[in-house]
Amino acid sequence: IDASKAVANGDFSQRLEAPKEKETAEICESFNEMVDKLGNNELLARDFVSNVSHQFRTPLTSIHGYAQLLETENLSDEERSEYISIIKEKSISLSELVNDVLELSRLEHQGSAVTKELFSLDEQLRKCLLSMDKQLDEKGIDVKLELQSIDFFGSRELLAEVWNNLIENAIKFSNENGAITVKLDSDYDN
Repeated sequence: IDASKAVANGDFSQRLEAPKEKETAEICESFNEMVDKLGNNELLARDFVSNVSHQFRTPLTSIHGYAQLLETENLSDEERSEYISIIKEKSISLSELVNDVLELSRLEHQGSAVTKELFSLDEQLRKCLLSMDKQLDEKGIDVKLELQSIDFFGSRELLAEVWNNLIENAIKFSNENGAITVKLDSDYDN
């Protein structure tokens, strides 16, 4: 009873020692397994909140910084236009992030089934890279593609988010005039 109350208060370190009686031992094992799963879920939730907070902070910091720069006297029309463009771009990124978090919450709470379909992974990667053409050009990054033609059955939308995040991070953390290699292949035949 004490261990259950402690778990209810967020202490996931609680474990029960299994007695010799088989039925009671099974209950203790189930309790310990439940606490392990709850502890893992708590850790995942904390990591998720931390990651999302960071993802929100980055565009907000940019928006705030460029808004402050707009208050600077003697700004050229070109600088003002550039700062406004960056603020718009970052606000769109922030809006997309909010939509992603809301969609994740909806899926989690409604138990909605993820829509799966057969689609071309290599084509999806090409489209993703094309949508980031501007960022790639701004940093002078050369993209090398090694894409095997692969059809995949899964969530097109969720996988596109994965590719977008990976490629955005690759651009962000690449040096100016660097290179990114995107390789797609399969180790097995369908």
